[in-house]
Amino acid sequence: NIAINMSYGTARSEASIINMFFAWCYASKQGYTNKVLRINARDAFADDQIRQHNRRPHFNDKEWHKIRINLSNYVNGKDEKWEYANKHSLHRLQRYHMRLFILFLASTGMRLGEAKQIRWKDVVYDKFGKLRINVDADISKVRRQRTVIPHSDWIGDKELKEWKEKTEFNKDTDLVFYTKDKDGKQKVCDVSVSFKTFLKKIGLLGTTDTEEKIKNRTLYSLRHTYATLRLEAGTEVYNLAKNMGTSVTQIERHYGHVAVDKIIDDLQKNTNVAERQEAKDLENAAMLIKNMREGKLDADAVAKALEKIAEEQSFIKK
Repeated sequence: NIAINMSYGTARSEASIINMFFAWCYASKQGYTNKVLRINARDAFADDQIRQHNRRPHFNDKEWHKIRINLSNYVNGKDEKWEYANKHSLHRLQRYHMRLFILFLASTGMRLGEAKQIRWKDVVYDKFGKLRINVDADISKVRRQRTVIPHSDWIGDKELKEWKEKTEFNKDTDLVFYTKDKDGKQKVCDVSVSFKTFLKKIGLLGTTDTEEKIKNRTLYSLRHTYATLRLEAGTEVYNLAKNMGTSVTQIERHYGHVAVDKIIDDLQKNTNVAERQEAKDLENAAMLIKNMREGKLDADAVAKALEKIAEEQSFIKK
């Protein structure tokens, strides 16, 4: 199923699997190497091909507002496009379930595979009544346990509590989000196709990146929406990375454009003359780094420009 001209993201996944095999060969002495061999997907792509994959498809604040409004209409059958074909209660419950799953993903930033495997025992409230989601290492992509904190209280105070009352599966070991097999037993849910159809109907399926290529958004775009909106709201990068179960490097790589813009906004709040000059220098430095990431400047040009800024600052202080 891999295209001849595979994407950089696909190449990274394939390289990871091959590197695991190389590591096994060395550890089990099945190969003839005296070190662990590794391949890097970056070696197969030009810098501009890699950069165009850095920004992940997501929904901006206005688009996310449109999604929330339509999700409510979707459950209630309002608007002609959301009318129920029949009044079967199961259909309404399925729509309610999909709405909650989408809101949950956007509120927690969890990976799709993690959210699908959350059980009621993982939904806990601290002594202040604040929701905490436990992600066990065995369902985490990076095999590390962590606690996820939703960005808003309503997902725990209202939505999940109401869902636990509605669902027939509310034991500690039951899945929070699920579908049923032919025997009526729980199995991992998959609302990818339904979400795609939903986005098509409200005109938000495709997004255009900087290369003017249309990309379809998916359920995973909700994780990127979470990261983008949290950064825009001023969340500290380290805390965001910890909550999402990723690294600061990954956040900077994929959402660096958001972080730079936020840095500029923060720096422009300074009022002292000396601070304003330093803020201006830092703003220029941030823009130089941004231009380098976008391929508009190379590393040498950025280094020279930064040296010039440092020299001017040193002269001012003297």
